[in-house]
Amino acid sequence: MKNRLKSLLVAVAFSLCMGLAQGLPEKVPDGKTPAEYYEMAQAYKRSGWTEQARDALNRSIKGDPGGVGRQARVYLDCYIPRYPVVPEAVQLNIAGYNQMAGGDFKAAEATFKDCIRRYPKFEWPYGNLGLVYTQLGQLKEARHVLQKALDINPSYVNGWVHLAEACLKDNDKAGAKSAVSQALRCDPGSSQARKAQAQIGP
Repeated sequence: MKNRLKSLLVAVAFSLCMGLAQGLPEKVPDGKTPAEYYEMAQAYKRSGWTEQARDALNRSIKGDPGGVGRQARVYLDCYIPRYPVVPEAVQLNIAGYNQMAGGDFKAAEATFKDCIRRYPKFEWPYGNLGLVYTQLGQLKEARHVLQKALDINPSYVNGWVHLAEACLKDNDKAGAKSAVSQALRCDPGSSQARKAQAQIGP
């Protein structure tokens, strides 16, 4: 089973690369098990194919609602955009993330703002912009934009974790603890939320 799943994921990764290279959308294949759809969804999400991930997760939920479908439901609610987004929105958000990771916070800020302007119901660039503001010490702005992300999607785990970081840096330990609690309420298994919780302390 593990070898079969590994082969499937390799095939999905290859297909994703080919689809990206050709600028074509990747179609979720039929006939897979709920567990395979759940694993495929995570691979799709890592590659930036949010809507294919959404489709695969819904298939997992429908196929095994009381088993792996429960994990798929959490993943869908917490890690996939609440509303459908076009590939261009995801790619613009990734561009901003790469700028942020490279330390060019001003360029990242401009890119995330552009993404928000074009795609106002897409929560990820709000979350990343909040992280940029936290890094720059603009904590009021960080908390404001992160709250906007969470207004769009109250189950957005990364948004809650980023808000906890901003609150902690703003010497608001109670706010940080509350944000982490919300993240863990959405996904009790979130390693990011657990790490943030450990940083906040008792």
